[in-house]
Amino acid sequence: MITLDNDDWNWIKEHQSANPDRLRLSFHGDPRKMFAITQIDCRQRVREKLSQTLADQPDFVFPSTLSAQQSTSDSLASYHASLVNPGWRVLDLTGGLGIDARHLSSRAVSVDICEINPEIAECAEHNAHSAGIENISVHCCDCIDFLTNAATDQFDCIFIDPARRGEHGQRLYALSQCSPDVTELLDKMLCIAQRVIIKASPMLDVSHTLAELKHVEQIITLGTKNECKELIAVCSRDYSEPARISAVSIIPSGISEESASSVSECVCQPESFGNPAIGDVVYEPYPSVAKLGMAGHLCRKYNVAKIANATNLYHTCDPVVGFPGTAHRVENIFEMSKKALKSLSGLYPLIDVTAKNFPMTSVELTARMRVKPSGEYRLFACRDAKGRKLLIATRRI
Repeated sequence: MITLDNDDWNWIKEHQSANPDRLRLSFHGDPRKMFAITQIDCRQRVREKLSQTLADQPDFVFPSTLSAQQSTSDSLASYHASLVNPGWRVLDLTGGLGIDARHLSSRAVSVDICEINPEIAECAEHNAHSAGIENISVHCCDCIDFLTNAATDQFDCIFIDPARRGEHGQRLYALSQCSPDVTELLDKMLCIAQRVIIKASPMLDVSHTLAELKHVEQIITLGTKNECKELIAVCSRDYSEPARISAVSIIPSGISEESASSVSECVCQPESFGNPAIGDVVYEPYPSVAKLGMAGHLCRKYNVAKIANATNLYHTCDPVVGFPGTAHRVENIFEMSKKALKSLSGLYPLIDVTAKNFPMTSVELTARMRVKPSGEYRLFACRDAKGRKLLIATRRI
């Protein structure tokens, strides 16, 4: 890692809005300037994702743009830290840049990071030292080797985020396919710590993940209002009850959390289905809620009806408080036809289109209607419980 001095940081600040590619062309062959340009590039890429880290530590060093893109966001890391009891000894087996460790360090008595990449490990250690964080220790090593040499109950909690893509960049859909294989390491990890927190790809199937693991105390889907970011499995030593499930959404107003005592509690009964009418409110669950398929739980708790089993939309006559999703007032309802599409295009030239359980994608339907994005109006194209194709024009509440 190149050590940057005050002149370098002043130059970075002066060029913070410049085009990194143009800067690289201008300073090609100058390693110091190239590393400084990497800092500019990374800051432009993660200015929102790591806004807290960069505000707290303006001289935070990134080893590469890839490490910046792959880092945990501050908002997700803050939630991860909430899963740890104050005063615990924490081991992060896949530490990366150490964003999780920074947030954990405010609660844990100590945080040990394993990072196999020497350059990333050096930056993580430098950043912790530069920020004056004294309870973070960085180990440049293979995490499996570290586990092999760790003692029973050496830690209270272990974090691990196995690789979410295969050797050739392909998406992985089972924990046993990921590296390291946490399904084989779990017994060893639960010997070293009483709790293991596995941060995994949101692409993983919840039921399959539960079948692959044991001692699962809680399954958490974690995301924002627009995207499910992670599937988290919390395993606790000797735990043998059904896993609790929680959908956590980080939204502008704070954190929305929806929990159920078990997966079986979320099964939706036939009487829970129904069609909306003009004037009703349609709810689109946050992605983390949709990932868990909490239909039965939502219908019972909020007294809403689901449009169809495979259509992840709900409705009610009047707004309900606290529903974990966005609310839209129904203005028009049509059954799918060329005439209906033409009428809707005339009524709503500016409208967002969302297709759910529908023979056309959102992009295809938008192109066919020749409408433009709105932000205020949304068309839900979906099938109802009888298989009819509905076009529901709504206005966001």
